[in-house]
Amino acid sequence: MDFKKKVIVLSSVAGFLVLTLIFGIIFSGENNQKRKYDKKLLSYFNNKKSSEIVITKDSKYLKLSKKNNLWTVDLGDKNILAKKDKVEELLKEIKNLKVGKKITKNSSKFQNFGVADDNTKKIVITDSTGAVTALNFGNTIENSRQYIRKQDGKTVYATKNIDNLLSTNKKDWYNLKLLKKLKKSTDIQSLTINGQNLDTQNFMSYTLIKSKVEGEKELQWKLVDSEDKLNQTSVEILTNTTANLEATDILITENQLINPILTLLLTKFDGTKMSFDVFANRNNPNQFYAKVSDDDTIYILSKYSLSNIFKEKDFYIEK
Repeated sequence: MDFKKKVIVLSSVAGFLVLTLIFGIIFSGENNQKRKYDKKLLSYFNNKKSSEIVITKDSKYLKLSKKNNLWTVDLGDKNILAKKDKVEELLKEIKNLKVGKKITKNSSKFQNFGVADDNTKKIVITDSTGAVTALNFGNTIENSRQYIRKQDGKTVYATKNIDNLLSTNKKDWYNLKLLKKLKKSTDIQSLTINGQNLDTQNFMSYTLIKSKVEGEKELQWKLVDSEDKLNQTSVEILTNTTANLEATDILITENQLINPILTLLLTKFDGTKMSFDVFANRNNPNQFYAKVSDDDTIYILSKYSLSNIFKEKDFYIEK
């Protein structure tokens, strides 16, 4: 083999070895990154048994309590139903927290990482047996990670940043859905609306019912005591809006509600009835109060959200 060919062969081999080395470094780095956070922090933790959660952050305090399989926001003198999905998401994240190598065991350095007892975000979870899991969440590391320490431990680790789930704002946890027992709009068989239109102040009273119509394969929405043909899409939008109606907030202070201006009554196909009344807020014409028949909570709703439901019956008649 002449010198030129030897150079070409050697260059090719060298190039191959370099590429192999580069790919090895890349994939080894990725694997190391995955292995970096592979140790479960709470191998013993059972999120299904949790019965109380206390979060403290920036001198603010939130308490969530579980009773009869329902999570509530504890306000001291009353409890407000909490978003079950949000609570379960938090507990699942806590259960699945993974940590990497130990950062420090030196308690004098806890302050530097934000995990000292006096300057941290804390969560204390008590289960149905009385067992307590307590964690201190510290400073963030490039947004995706944060420092963590068990309150009864001396070791600081880095873990996934779940700061967005550690809110102490009670409103973030309220279940603001009005008709909580109505799972989907297709369960509604009839809707009755009575009261004053919020825009025109005209009095309204009508019932929409879904039933068999001659010549139609599917059940159709009809106006009771009327032969007018309805725009089915418009009524479906109404039922969907009703089923998913959410308040903007909850009225915590005591307030006596008298003389509702609007009432909505619905009946499900299984015969279950539910209703809510709407009351004027005399201090704000764009805000209203609502009270559901089987719920003591007073909800605050916007005029816009209610106007999408309480329309005059002519709106649904096919033009």
